[in-house]
Order: sequence, then C-alpha cells, then structure tokens
Amino acid sequence: MLKLDHLTVIAPTLTEGVSHVQNCLDLDVPFGTRHDYMGTHNHRLQLGNSVYLEIVALDPEGTERVGPAGSASTIRRRSDRTGMKVVACADGLPARKASTPFF
Repeated sequence: MLKLDHLTVIAPTLTEGVSHVQNCLDLDVPFGTRHDYMGTHNHRLQLGNSVYLEIVALDPEGTERVGPAGSASTIRRRSDRTGMKVVACADGLPARKASTPFF
C-alpha cells in the first residue's frame, strides 16, 4: 500500500516558491536545509506525524550535481512548470512520484 511521504513544490528560486505557497495557502514555511548532494535547498513544514510540505529550488551557492531528483538542468526544466509533486512510499518499493496540478 502506498503511504504519502511529502508534498513538494519545485520552484525556479526558493524565494519564488516560498512566495507562491504564501500566496496560495497563506502559510509561512521555515527554512529547512541544503542538499549538497543535489545542489538544492529547501523550506519544510511538518504537516503531521510523518508528512511534510517541501519547497525546493536549485541552490545558487551549490554545485552541479546529479541526485535522486536528477541533474540541475532537469530540476531547472521542472521548475519552469512550478507545481506540486506527491511523493509516496510503499513497503519494499522505492519512493514513487506523481505530478498533480494543485497550483
């Protein structure tokens, strides 16, 4: 059975993503962390015991990397279509991702 892990907004910049969520949902999402292994950074808001909202963008101070989300150029391409991704987990299966047009 799939289990919701987190909702992700992929944004052209972190500032734009945070502003987008603020305008759409009236939520302030605090800074999370930098992902050195992917060259990205994020803001995160816990939504319950095991689900969170993530706003992610390329880190201008980061380096070009290839990580689970792909290369920086893949992330840039995805961020041109700012939207929400749903990340789900299932026992014995890798995380599954699906695009959903919430915004």
